[in-house]
Amino acid sequence: LKQVDQTDRELYTKAKLLVADILAKELDSDSAIQTYQNIITTSPEFARDCYFKMAKTYKGMSDYPHALNAHQEALKSDRGSSSIENVELQFSIADTYEFLNQNQMAVENYLKIPYLYAKNIPWVVKAYLRVARIFEDEEKWEDAVTIYNKIIALDTEESKFAQERLEVINENKN
Repeated sequence: LKQVDQTDRELYTKAKLLVADILAKELDSDSAIQTYQNIITTSPEFARDCYFKMAKTYKGMSDYPHALNAHQEALKSDRGSSSIENVELQFSIADTYEFLNQNQMAVENYLKIPYLYAKNIPWVVKAYLRVARIFEDEEKWEDAVTIYNKIIALDTEESKFAQERLEVINENKN
């Protein structure tokens, strides 16, 4: 890091991000999180990426409340030059609620995806599949059927799987 020209702020910040990524992978999670926090403070245009990476680090530590908070901060952050889209962050928020065993909140957040990002069909299908699985696990068969029918209506590769799940549900109901 000392050899990177600090007057090139973007390059220097990217170098710091790489250092934080390495720390996160080398199991020095606390140092990685500190580095991400430092980057957010000094280079707010990288906040979204830092918060997203912090959330992943927290998840790796099974610290789901902090992971959830970091995901939410990422979603609130300006996009800047980040390649992380809002739909991905929304999915990660829902996924984190699942890790927290808060299925109702997970379902609510997964269902924001078809509402807010309806044109992003791959993420919509992925969200619907998660919701349907949660409904099946909770034995909310009618709700699961409704979601599987929505997947079938989208006419994607996953429609065949949804049709198979409907058949299994209908066999078990009878």
